[in-house]
Order: sequence, then C-alpha cells, then structure tokens
Amino acid sequence: DNDAKQIAAVISSESPLQSLNLHGCQMTDKHIRMVAEACIKLPENTQFETLEYKQKIPVLKLRANELDKAEYSRATSQDVVWLFSLLHHNASVKHIDLASTNLNVLEVSAIAECLKVHALETLSITNCNMGDVELKLLAPALAAIPRLQSLSLSGNIFTDTSGALLGKLRSLRDLDLSKCNGVTDESLKAISAECKALRSLNVSHCHKVTDAGVSGLAACSGLQTLILEECANLTDYAIQAVAEGCTSLVEFNIRNCKKVTGVSISQLARKCPKLERINLCFCDYITDQSIGVLASHCKNLLNLNFGHCKRLTDQSIGQIGANCPLVQVLNLSVCEKLTDESIIKVAKGCPQLRTLNLAVCDQITDASVSQISQTCTELEELMVPCCDKITDNSITLLSRCKNLCRLNVYACKKVTDRSISEIAKSCPKLTHLDVFWCADVSDDVIEELKTNNPTCEVDR
Repeated sequence: DNDAKQIAAVISSESPLQSLNLHGCQMTDKHIRMVAEACIKLPENTQFETLEYKQKIPVLKLRANELDKAEYSRATSQDVVWLFSLLHHNASVKHIDLASTNLNVLEVSAIAECLKVHALETLSITNCNMGDVELKLLAPALAAIPRLQSLSLSGNIFTDTSGALLGKLRSLRDLDLSKCNGVTDESLKAISAECKALRSLNVSHCHKVTDAGVSGLAACSGLQTLILEECANLTDYAIQAVAEGCTSLVEFNIRNCKKVTGVSISQLARKCPKLERINLCFCDYITDQSIGVLASHCKNLLNLNFGHCKRLTDQSIGQIGANCPLVQVLNLSVCEKLTDESIIKVAKGCPQLRTLNLAVCDQITDASVSQISQTCTELEELMVPCCDKITDNSITLLSRCKNLCRLNVYACKKVTDRSISEIAKSCPKLTHLDVFWCADVSDDVIEELKTNNPTCEVDR
C-alpha cells in the first residue's frame, strides 16, 4: 500500500514526469486503481502522457477525451485492469477491442465496474477464454449500456446457461457469436425474442445450432446480415423461415451447410431482393434453377461465392452475366461443368468485376480470359489454377488490367515466360503470382518481375 501511495504521490506532484513504466511491478487491483486515480486527476496543464505496464496506455489522450477507440489485443490481466480503471473517468472512448486477451473473473469484474458509468458503443472480446462465470458477471453491465450497438464474443467458451442473457441486450445491432461452440438453439431463441434492433448476426461454426433456433430469427425483421457458415444441421426449413421474416437481408452465408438445397435458396431470392452478398460454397444441392431465380430477382448482387457447387452449368452462370451487372466478386472454383459460354457472358455483363476464381474449371480456354481482359479492365484478382487449356495468348492480354494485384496460374502448363514477362512490365500493382508447376516460366523472368515489383510474392 505504501509503495502504491508513493507512486500516486509522485504522479500527483508538479514534477515534469511525462511517462511511467511499471512493468514487472506486482500490483493488486486496489493499487492499480489508486495509481490510475492519480493519473486522471492531474492538473490540466500536466504533460504526463503515457503509463505502461506491458502495453502503453495514452493517459493524456484519455484525460483530454481525445481517444475514440482503444485496442489492446493479447493484453495481460493487469493491463486490462489499468485500462478500465483509467476509462472510469473518460467519456470519449466508444469502441474497445480486447482480442485474444485472457479474461477471468478479476478482469471481467474491472470491465463490468467501468461499464456501469461508460457510454460504450462497440465491444470486441474475441478469443478471450470467457466462460459462463465471466459472461454472467459481464452481461448485466452490458445490458445497462443504452447505446451498445456492437458486441463480438467470437471464440469464447460460454454455454446457453449464460448465453441466454444476451437476449437482454436490446439495443444491439451487431452480434458475433462465431466459434462459440457451447451456443445452441436456446441462446438464439432468447436473442430472437428480445433483440428486435438486430441488424447483423454471426453464428458461424456454432455446430449445435439447428433449424429450431435459426427459424426463430424470422422475428428479427430488420436483419440485414446473417452468417451461418458451417452450421451443418440446418435444412431448407430454417432458410425458408428466415426468407419469410427477414426480407431486408443484404448478406447471407451458409457455406458448407450441405443439407440446404436450391428449394430454399429460390425462396430466399424471391423474398429478399436486396441481397448483395451470398455465400453458397460447398452447398452440394444448389442447382441451376435456384441460381437462375437469384439472378432474376436480386439485381444488386455484388459478391457471389458458388465455389464447389458442382451441379451448376452454363445455364445459370450465364444468367448472372445477363442480369447482374454490379457483380464485383465471383467465386466459381471447382464448378467443373462450366465452359467459355457462361464465362464470356459474365465478362461482358459484369464490367465491374474485381475478383474472379475459376480454379479447376478445366473446360475454360483462352476465349474466356481474353474477354475478361477486354471488358473487365478493373480486374484485381484472377485465379485459374489447373485450367490447362489457358495459354500465353490470353494471359498476355491481362496486361490491360493495370490494377491486377493477384494472378494464379498454378499448373497451367502452357503459360510460359512470354506472358509472365508482359505481366511483369505492365502490371505494377502485382503483389502475388502463383506459377507453381509452370515449367516454362524461368528464373530470369521471375527476377525481371521482382525488379519491377519488389514486394511481389511468387509461388513456384
């Protein structure tokens, strides 16, 4: 106690002290609060700037209410207590990120105590090893914050025992529960019953979630973003319920939800015309019919991931080109039935295309890449690995795409020095090139590329 009092006295004096490093000092919660109080109560003209335990805390900016965001990933226990002790007297910080910081009862108690007087808007405590005990301590304080809009609890280990308390956070607009493996339908039911302001929900990799929980989200009629990636138990029943209730959806992700079929995706497309981003990667039962409905009803599509949807053919992808002129990102990797017919239609109909992935679409030829280079001149990323019909003739033409930053021609064995040399000269923004298994691309051309693009990473 005496040591802490002496430190506080030094800080409180008129000395020209500008920073204080207490790294290695064994201090209790009580001592930290004592010193923090001294830091905050310094006279206005004092130039005391930073306090450091293991991470620097900008005391001067906190005192002057000049700091809007505090980011302290991988902080120590005492760093957290320091920060929230200082935040007790601050009104400017609205966003706090404590990613990958181990939070137990001591730290969570300090956070909860501070939040009683703080007007926080965003809190990210991802991968912080929080269980039921910690969340039960924190939830009442969070519920009392009138303007809390965004909360990320991704990667924590709590269960429905405390997860149901999230339903009391009625002001929440964005909630991330991804990779919280203890979360089940009970938590989702509590959220859908109370969190009517919710606009974004991420429950990806919550493997215990089923139709019973997700279908209840139809009550959140303002929901715009719903991420259900790797929720393997979901079926068409849940997706159709969401489509009926959440007609304002803009982003929808069911990557690797293998029980979902084109039936519910057609329903989603008809009910949610504002969709801009949809991820159906690894959804084995998506068909041409459902993608055709999507293309005809959702004219604002920007980002489409149909990777590994192996049933898709030129019929549906051609409709994307005909009806969706705003598309910027398109993943068609391992859609092995596709040919130049549909890719040329996409290239002509989607001139704003920035990223195109055609990995293992081995029927694609130079005709597709030539058309892309002609009409998609803003292209930034092109992936055509294992498309062995592609040659120098079309890759050379990509030199028209001055914003090209990523090119993958892995195992395109007809690509040689001729086209890579042209890319090296003409694409100054190139940062990644994959020419692995391109035997006719020489060391000399790679050196030429490195000369023109010193930061470019090359896989070969």
